[in-house]
Amino acid sequence: MKKISNNIKTFRYLVIGLIWCNVGFADDINDFEIEGMRVGESALTYFSKEEIENGKQPQQYPGSDRYIILNIFKHKNFKKFLQIQINYLKNDTEYKMGGILGSTPYDDIQLCLKDKDIMEDKMDKFFEVPVKQTATEKKHYDPTGNSKTHITQYYLKNGIVLIVCDDWSTKMTNEENLKDIISVNLIGEDFSNFLKTEAY
Repeated sequence: MKKISNNIKTFRYLVIGLIWCNVGFADDINDFEIEGMRVGESALTYFSKEEIENGKQPQQYPGSDRYIILNIFKHKNFKKFLQIQINYLKNDTEYKMGGILGSTPYDDIQLCLKDKDIMEDKMDKFFEVPVKQTATEKKHYDPTGNSKTHITQYYLKNGIVLIVCDDWSTKMTNEENLKDIISVNLIGEDFSNFLKTEAY
């Protein structure tokens, strides 16, 4: 087992409480927030226009450019994540967020999975009866078949919440520098439809 760095260890304890819900029971994507941000809000509330423009990912969705991918790393306002990814409509001058993903790396996949289970237990309490699906899938990018995604999806009336542990094989970590990560993804209804029918 690898030794956990102090930086990762600190983020591990923070990341367990990374989803915040402002109501007793939830069925709306806007009930949830990551680093204080909610789907539908303007990214300009949290970042400067320069930060947004400079954070655009070079490689965008192959099937359509209707949504733009933005990555912000180690921002001064981040308390629970090392990276936030935001998706916004291409021609939206207000940069309203259709999807928000927060992620942080783990040195030990077993700790990642343990924390994912803790987060699921907390998420379940936000619903009278949670509508969710859990699966483990092989990553197509790894030809050995040894890399996996452990994913839980919560279905809301107007969006989806995902909790994911990405478990990369030793080969992919050594050759491609791909690290195990835990992530939480808030996906609004329109962005969800885009991912299903246009993005790829």
